[in-house]
Amino acid sequence: MDQDFSKLQFKKRDTEKTLKGFDYVWACWPVSVAFVGGALGGLCGGTAAAINVKIFKSSKSNTYKYVTSLLVSLGALVAYFILAMLFVALFHTAKAS
Repeated sequence: MDQDFSKLQFKKRDTEKTLKGFDYVWACWPVSVAFVGGALGGLCGGTAAAINVKIFKSSKSNTYKYVTSLLVSLGALVAYFILAMLFVALFHTAKAS
C-alpha cells in the first residue's frame, strides 16, 4: 500500500460561485438586527443572511436574486418582531403572577 501522494492535484472547486462585495453587503445586512435584538435578532438575521447568500450563489437572474433576498430579509424582520412580542408577553405575564 505504498501510495505516491505527490502526484495528487488539488484544484479549486469551480462549482462554488463567489460573490462580489456589494452582494455580500446586500445578503448579510439582516445580521445588523443582532445589534438591536441581541441573540434573538442574531438568530433571525443570521438565518436570513445564510439563505440570502445561497440565493446569490444560484444561477437565477440578478433581479430575482435581489427581490427574493429583500423578501427573505423583510420576513426575518417580521419574524423577529413577532418572536420579540411573544417573549415580552410571556415574561410580562410571568412577572404579574
